[in-house]
Amino acid sequence: MLLRRLNPAGTCLGLLLLANCARHPRVVPPGTEFKIVHVQNHGLILPPPVSDLPRTEPFSFKFPVALGAAKKPCLETNDLFNIHVDRKSRQLAITLPSLSIWQSILPLWEQPDQAETHQKIAAILNAPLQLENQGCLSPASAVNLRQILRDAIPTRPGLDLDPSYGSNSAGLGLELKFGVRLKVQRAHFKGPPPADGKRTITDLAGISTVYYECQLDSRERIAFGKPTLQFDSEALKARLAKGWEDTQFARQARPEPIYRLFLLTSFVKKGLKRSALVLGAAGVTQMQSLDRQIAANPAVGCDELKGAACVSFEGDVTVSSEIRVTINGAPAYLDWGTSVRSAMRKFQAEKATGIKLRRAFHGKLLPVVADPKVEGSLENTALVAGDELSWTIEAAK
Repeated sequence: MLLRRLNPAGTCLGLLLLANCARHPRVVPPGTEFKIVHVQNHGLILPPPVSDLPRTEPFSFKFPVALGAAKKPCLETNDLFNIHVDRKSRQLAITLPSLSIWQSILPLWEQPDQAETHQKIAAILNAPLQLENQGCLSPASAVNLRQILRDAIPTRPGLDLDPSYGSNSAGLGLELKFGVRLKVQRAHFKGPPPADGKRTITDLAGISTVYYECQLDSRERIAFGKPTLQFDSEALKARLAKGWEDTQFARQARPEPIYRLFLLTSFVKKGLKRSALVLGAAGVTQMQSLDRQIAANPAVGCDELKGAACVSFEGDVTVSSEIRVTINGAPAYLDWGTSVRSAMRKFQAEKATGIKLRRAFHGKLLPVVADPKVEGSLENTALVAGDELSWTIEAAK
């Protein structure tokens, strides 16, 4: 469950921005660093500017929104938070718990039998969906609010993927965002398939790889750039010179505010071998509906997912995602979900010292600073797109 994976404290006090653009925010919030602090024997990543706030101060902020059609008062609240949409000023006001309150409920939060506490915390992250459903917010503003709330709640090192990509143990996939690269690998075979449909390694003609960069268009929607192609042989490159189904993806996936990659089992029903679906939606409500439909029936056809941008990857194909980061000053692509520790292992730097991580926060790269009591938590931190990681390796004496 997502609620079990979240962890206490944090906010975006200075988010006086329209929040429409991850690359070009209109107002950069205060705060100088992310902090990994020691709480209840756990490390906890606090986003800026919460690390600079007094421990008992509630986290309150406002930002302008686009309204929905509702004329009634718009309020989502419980004893942990308050979100109010002021139609006259077209402002949304948020108050979240102070760090001390988050810390006090942490012991309850960790227990599976505390359903009421879990539901109260879930209500915070569900508020954008409720406000869009009630006609209080436009789909675009609901998308913005959702990310702001994700940024406002801290996570444990290693669970950074929850707020960054909406990935959790209860879901089937992850969101495709700026800085992520889609990787599509397909096996190509010689001749027509045998009657029983079973191929062997001797039938393999080669493997193609297609990469698509997630970009933002002028309206801050997710779009996909021109494909980058790789082939494991010149013969396969010549055979596929006119293209194949994977090279058409960017044309099929029109720009949308939200895109999600659903990773599925290979065989979802007799006669259909599907490894993934990529779905685009105009808002939070539509994406939740799509998520439920896919969970209920992974074999659902794109023609049945009304209004969605939908691309199905079928056949002998695998789909995954990578993130663009900077390692010791050089750009690199790493598998989605890579931690600091696994990145260092990949670069044969397990014994490195002076590990430094910087993370983007509304347009600025800020350091991630670990409390000495939980210093090992830095290595457990999952990397996200845009991170800068560096280290020092002492020369052998």
